Parts: sequence; structure tokens; C-alpha cells
Amino acid sequence: MKSKIDEVVTTSNLRLAAGSRSYSRGEDYFQRGAVHHLYCDGEQLTADVNGTHVYRVRITNDDGRLDGECSCPVGRDGDFCKHLVALGLTYLDRQKNAPAENNKSVFSWKDCLRKCDKDELIKIILEMGWMVTGPAVCHPEGSRICPIAEHRFHPAMVERRSL
Repeated sequence: MKSKIDEVVTTSNLRLAAGSRSYSRGEDYFQRGAVHHLYCDGEQLTADVNGTHVYRVRITNDDGRLDGECSCPVGRDGDFCKHLVALGLTYLDRQKNAPAENNKSVFSWKDCLRKCDKDELIKIILEMGWMVTGPAVCHPEGSRICPIAEHRFHPAMVERRSL
């Protein structure tokens, strides 16, 4: 049975979402192996993509439509960028060699977060704050809570750096 992500991640959808220039540039990133820490849970794809910087990328199925988010300037403007194309192409390439049910990452957020102390949890939330849209903003001195409960990321996506 196809996962939700398999329904939308196709080369034609990637090309349509990104446009020909970004698609071509994303192919270059894919071919040079710029995608790292790929994580798939059947609902979403996440990874790091090495470009000018390391960008965090996420592809989802939004009611049957390919959707993506990237921390690069183009992605932050809401456009489907070359980094998202590279993620999608890497996923499709890996799918050729493994059936969907064997390609899911084995990871449990509950288990991971239960092992973290308070300071580690705060760092994780602050690092994931770039994905939050809307009025709530994570800030070390602030007391607002980030509404990110629906976002699930692999721990490799969270950089550990001091505040």
C-alpha cells in the first residue's frame, strides 16, 4: 500500500512545483549527494541539504498536493526550491531499491524526548522554531509556547548549539 508521501512525491510533481530552473538545480544537488539525514515516516520527508549553508527541508502531502518547506531564503518566501527537489529526488531514488514499508525510519519522538533534560528540550524547541508560522515566536527570554506539536523531525535535524 502506498504511503501518503508516495502519493505526491513524483518527478512530475516536483518539476511542476519547482519550475524548470529550480528543478534542474535540484537535480544537480541530488546528483552530487547533497541530501543527508533523510527521514520518512510515511506522512512526511525531512532532511538536511548542503548548499551555501545546511538547509532543513520538509515535504508533505497536503490533501493530495505536494507541499514543502525549506529554511533557505527561497523556501522562507514560500516557494518550492531546489533543496526540496533534491530531497524528493533522493527519496525517489531510494524507493527504487527498497519497498515503502521498509524505507520508513525507525524513530519515536516520545522515547527521544523522555530521555532529554529540560535544557535539551528547550534547545530542540528553539531550533525547530523556524518552521513556525504565525504570531508565536520562540525566543530565549520569551515565555510564549511554539505551536509545533504537529511537526515531527528526526533528531539529526536539530543542531545542538548553545543559546
